[in-house]
Amino acid sequence: MTIQFCVLNLTKSAPESKQLNVDHLSLGDKKELDSADEIPKDGQLILYIVGHAVPDALLVSDEGLVPEDQLVATLMDRRGSRPTLIIWDFCFARSFERVKNPGWRERPYVHIFSCEAHEQSWHTGSGSPARPPRRTLFSLALQRVVDEGYRDWADLENKLQRLLGHVQHPRIRLPLSHLVYWLKPKRAGNVAPFPRRMRMGTTQPKKPAVVMSAK
Repeated sequence: MTIQFCVLNLTKSAPESKQLNVDHLSLGDKKELDSADEIPKDGQLILYIVGHAVPDALLVSDEGLVPEDQLVATLMDRRGSRPTLIIWDFCFARSFERVKNPGWRERPYVHIFSCEAHEQSWHTGSGSPARPPRRTLFSLALQRVVDEGYRDWADLENKLQRLLGHVQHPRIRLPLSHLVYWLKPKRAGNVAPFPRRMRMGTTQPKKPAVVMSAK
């Protein structure tokens, strides 16, 4: 089954100096979303959310501050109990693990947080047309690890932390449900599993690749 890869870039309509660029990400056939209300309701999904944040809220250019629980409510409404990998790339990202919306932790979602709840998420570039675009260090590290390969969720987390641990600490949270996930980046030739699911010790072949399936 084909896995959808969607990017919700909350900085798209921000002033140019504040925009973040994730055009370098290659985790599948990418679809850009304009708002959380466009998150697909059907099928299996890799959802990459990138933007700026303050404690307990995200900065959305057209809406101002959007509380964490409001975004979570939209996510839960759109995705229901369908297998979903959510990649949170902004400051204080792991704070979304603590959101108290009923049923949030029980949903079959895998979460990859770019940093701890008390940390900033750093970027490179300037946002100026004459200079390289702003890209988050996390997105660059994630693409590198996906391309180079890893064995399982724990190995993915460890490799991200080795690349970024001097400035921020990515973390992965697996769902409480016992599903099996596959995730593979779009790549010519062999397509391999992105972490294989729920047992952090599961060993997988080291190949690059993004498509996720659950069974």
